[in-house]
Amino acid sequence: LNKLTSQLEYLRDPGGRPVRIAYTTNGRPTAALITDGKAILDTKLYQVSCVDDREAYYLLAIINSDALAEAAKPFCTTNWARKIRDLHKHLWKLPIPAYDCNNALHARLSELGEAAAIEARGIIDGLGNVTGNTADKAMRHKWQTGSATARGIEVGVGELLGG
Repeated sequence: LNKLTSQLEYLRDPGGRPVRIAYTTNGRPTAALITDGKAILDTKLYQVSCVDDREAYYLLAIINSDALAEAAKPFCTTNWARKIRDLHKHLWKLPIPAYDCNNALHARLSELGEAAAIEARGIIDGLGNVTGNTADKAMRHKWQTGSATARGIEVGVGELLGG
Protein backbone atom coordinates (compact mmCIF):
# COMPACT_ATOMS: atom_id res chain seq x y z
CA LEU A 1 0.00 0.00 0.00
CA ASN A 2 1.31 3.45 -0.92
CA LYS A 3 4.52 1.97 -2.37
CA LEU A 4 4.45 4.29 -5.39
CA THR A 5 3.68 7.30 -3.19
CA SER A 6 6.60 6.51 -0.90
CA GLN A 7 8.94 6.23 -3.90
CA LEU A 8 7.80 9.59 -5.22
CA GLU A 9 8.34 11.11 -1.78
CA TYR A 10 11.84 9.61 -1.74
CA LEU A 11 12.59 11.14 -5.15
CA ARG A 12 11.54 14.56 -3.86
CA ASP A 13 13.54 14.24 -0.64
CA PRO A 14 15.84 11.25 0.01
CA GLY A 15 16.22 12.37 3.63
CA GLY A 16 19.98 11.96 3.86
CA ARG A 17 19.88 8.46 2.31
CA PRO A 18 20.66 9.20 -1.35
CA VAL A 19 21.73 5.71 -2.46
CA ARG A 20 19.18 2.95 -3.09
CA ILE A 21 19.33 -0.75 -3.72
CA ALA A 22 16.51 -2.82 -5.19
CA TYR A 23 15.73 -6.46 -4.52
CA THR A 24 13.21 -8.88 -5.98
CA THR A 25 10.14 -10.46 -4.45
CA ASN A 26 10.47 -13.75 -6.30
CA GLY A 27 12.30 -16.64 -4.68
CA ARG A 28 15.48 -15.58 -3.01
CA PRO A 29 16.22 -11.90 -3.42
CA THR A 30 18.61 -10.68 -6.01
CA ALA A 31 19.72 -7.17 -5.18
CA ALA A 32 21.34 -4.45 -7.25
CA LEU A 33 22.46 -0.87 -6.82
CA ILE A 34 20.07 1.63 -8.41
CA THR A 35 22.24 3.99 -10.42
CA ASP A 36 19.39 6.04 -11.89
CA GLY A 37 18.35 8.49 -9.20
CA LYS A 38 14.94 8.95 -10.82
CA ALA A 39 14.09 5.25 -11.25
CA ILE A 40 10.72 4.08 -10.00
CA LEU A 41 10.38 0.39 -9.15
CA ASP A 42 7.48 -1.82 -10.18
CA THR A 43 5.40 -4.10 -7.98
CA LYS A 44 7.89 -6.97 -8.00
CA LEU A 45 10.77 -4.95 -6.52
CA TYR A 46 11.50 -3.51 -3.11
CA GLN A 47 13.98 -0.80 -2.27
CA VAL A 48 16.24 0.06 0.65
CA SER A 49 17.65 3.55 1.02
CA CYS A 50 21.28 3.75 2.11
CA VAL A 51 23.43 6.57 3.44
CA ASP A 52 26.25 5.89 0.98
CA ASP A 53 27.77 3.34 -1.40
CA ARG A 54 29.61 1.57 1.45
CA GLU A 55 26.34 0.75 3.21
CA ALA A 56 24.75 -0.23 -0.12
CA TYR A 57 27.53 -2.66 -1.01
CA TYR A 58 27.36 -4.16 2.51
CA LEU A 59 23.65 -4.84 2.06
CA LEU A 60 24.14 -6.10 -1.51
CA ALA A 61 26.64 -8.67 -0.27
CA ILE A 62 24.26 -9.85 2.44
CA ILE A 63 21.04 -9.94 0.39
CA ASN A 64 22.65 -11.76 -2.55
CA SER A 65 24.26 -14.45 -0.38
CA ASP A 66 23.24 -18.07 -0.03
CA ALA A 67 24.04 -17.73 3.69
CA LEU A 68 21.17 -15.24 4.08
CA ALA A 69 18.77 -17.50 2.16
CA GLU A 70 19.71 -20.47 4.36
CA ALA A 71 19.34 -18.45 7.56
CA ALA A 72 15.88 -17.23 6.50
CA LYS A 73 14.67 -20.63 5.29
CA PRO A 74 12.92 -21.54 8.59
CA PHE A 75 10.69 -18.45 8.22
CA CYS A 76 9.72 -19.15 4.60
CA THR A 77 7.28 -21.37 2.79
CA THR A 78 8.53 -23.55 -0.06
CA ASN A 79 7.25 -24.31 -3.53
CA TRP A 80 6.72 -27.74 -5.12
CA ALA A 81 10.49 -28.05 -5.71
CA ARG A 82 11.17 -27.26 -2.01
CA LYS A 83 12.77 -23.94 -2.94
CA ILE A 84 12.05 -21.05 -0.61
CA ARG A 85 9.37 -18.54 -1.57
CA ASP A 86 8.83 -14.94 -0.58
CA LEU A 87 12.15 -14.47 1.15
CA HIS A 88 11.70 -10.71 0.76
CA LYS A 89 9.02 -10.88 3.48
CA HIS A 90 11.35 -12.52 5.96
CA LEU A 91 14.92 -11.38 5.35
CA TRP A 92 14.60 -8.44 7.74
CA LYS A 93 13.63 -10.84 10.55
CA LEU A 94 17.26 -11.91 10.62
CA PRO A 95 19.79 -10.19 12.91
CA ILE A 96 21.32 -8.01 10.19
CA PRO A 97 23.12 -5.21 12.01
CA ALA A 98 23.11 -1.65 10.69
CA TYR A 99 26.25 -0.88 8.72
CA ASP A 100 29.11 0.40 10.88
CA CYS A 101 32.17 1.56 8.94
CA ASN A 102 34.30 1.00 12.06
CA ASN A 103 33.37 -2.68 12.21
CA ALA A 104 36.01 -4.71 10.33
CA LEU A 105 33.53 -7.39 9.20
CA HIS A 106 31.06 -4.78 7.92
CA ALA A 107 33.83 -2.97 6.04
CA ARG A 108 35.07 -6.26 4.55
CA LEU A 109 31.56 -7.24 3.40
CA SER A 110 31.18 -3.79 1.84
CA GLU A 111 34.44 -4.23 -0.07
CA LEU A 112 33.41 -7.71 -1.19
CA GLY A 113 29.99 -6.41 -2.23
CA GLU A 114 31.63 -3.78 -4.41
CA ALA A 115 33.99 -6.34 -5.94
CA ALA A 116 31.02 -8.64 -6.60
CA ALA A 117 29.15 -5.83 -8.35
CA ILE A 118 32.14 -5.21 -10.62
CA GLU A 119 32.53 -8.91 -11.37
CA ALA A 120 28.78 -9.27 -12.02
CA ARG A 121 28.80 -6.33 -14.42
CA GLY A 122 31.62 -7.98 -16.38
CA ILE A 123 29.73 -11.27 -16.64
CA ILE A 124 26.44 -9.64 -17.59
CA ASP A 125 28.10 -7.40 -20.18
CA GLY A 126 29.73 -10.51 -21.65
CA LEU A 127 26.35 -12.22 -22.04
CA GLY A 128 25.06 -9.56 -24.43
CA ASN A 129 21.32 -8.97 -24.77
CA VAL A 130 19.75 -11.59 -22.48
CA THR A 131 16.81 -11.92 -20.12
CA GLY A 132 17.03 -11.45 -16.37
CA ASN A 133 16.63 -15.22 -15.84
CA THR A 134 19.63 -15.96 -18.06
CA ALA A 135 21.75 -13.39 -16.23
CA ASP A 136 20.60 -14.74 -12.85
CA LYS A 137 21.50 -18.31 -13.83
CA ALA A 138 24.91 -17.19 -15.09
CA MET A 139 25.59 -15.42 -11.82
CA ARG A 140 24.36 -18.22 -9.56
CA HIS A 141 25.89 -21.14 -11.46
CA LYS A 142 29.00 -19.65 -13.01
CA TRP A 143 30.10 -16.80 -10.77
CA GLN A 144 28.96 -17.98 -7.33
CA THR A 145 30.58 -21.38 -7.69
CA GLY A 146 33.93 -20.15 -9.01
CA SER A 147 34.58 -16.76 -7.45
CA ALA A 148 36.84 -16.10 -4.48
CA THR A 149 34.76 -12.96 -3.90
CA ALA A 150 31.58 -15.05 -3.65
CA ARG A 151 33.24 -17.47 -1.22
CA GLY A 152 34.43 -14.54 0.91
CA ILE A 153 30.91 -13.12 1.00
CA GLU A 154 29.43 -16.46 2.09
CA VAL A 155 31.95 -16.80 4.91
CA GLY A 156 31.48 -13.20 6.03
CA VAL A 157 27.67 -13.28 5.95
CA GLY A 158 27.70 -16.61 7.80
CA GLU A 159 29.84 -15.02 10.49
CA LEU A 160 27.67 -11.90 10.59
CA LEU A 161 24.47 -13.93 11.04
CA GLY A 162 26.06 -16.09 13.71
CA GLY A 163 26.28 -19.27 11.62
